[in-house]
Amino acid sequence: MNEFETIRQIIANATRYMKTYLGKVLQDVDPEGRGRVMIAIPDLGILTPAEGVWADVEMPVGQNVSPKNGDWVAVYFLNGDFSKPVARGRNSIIKDNLPDNANRKQVFYEDADTKIWYDEAKQEITIDTSYKVNVKCGDATIESSGNVDIKGSKFTALGHLEVT
Repeated sequence: MNEFETIRQIIANATRYMKTYLGKVLQDVDPEGRGRVMIAIPDLGILTPAEGVWADVEMPVGQNVSPKNGDWVAVYFLNGDFSKPVARGRNSIIKDNLPDNANRKQVFYEDADTKIWYDEAKQEITIDTSYKVNVKCGDATIESSGNVDIKGSKFTALGHLEVT
């Protein structure tokens, strides 16, 4: 190993815990009741519950749902200290490579009044909320290879209506 490689290796080791990693929640019930989650961090070779680390949970503003088993989270270490891991929110974009026939629902967002999820078995996205939902955009197209059902107690259409 040349001098440059030695210096690079020293810096890499010294800063190893000063970056953010992707972690997977292995256990969401903290035996100490502190609200932590056990995570695996594949990039650090931490893959099983026996190796997993208990991390405090930092939730972004507006998110009040702790990560659940199987969720992916961003993980960082306070001041680069491996003994102080923090799991940041949930990353619902990441999916495991489960068999294609697996029946699973992936929650994108959830709070007391609203839940948004993707049901892979039904191939549908559902928004379940008690709130009013507005969609604002320029031109919009709804295209379906099947039926389109619109249900409600009142239907109002504003603008020029063309039916073909």
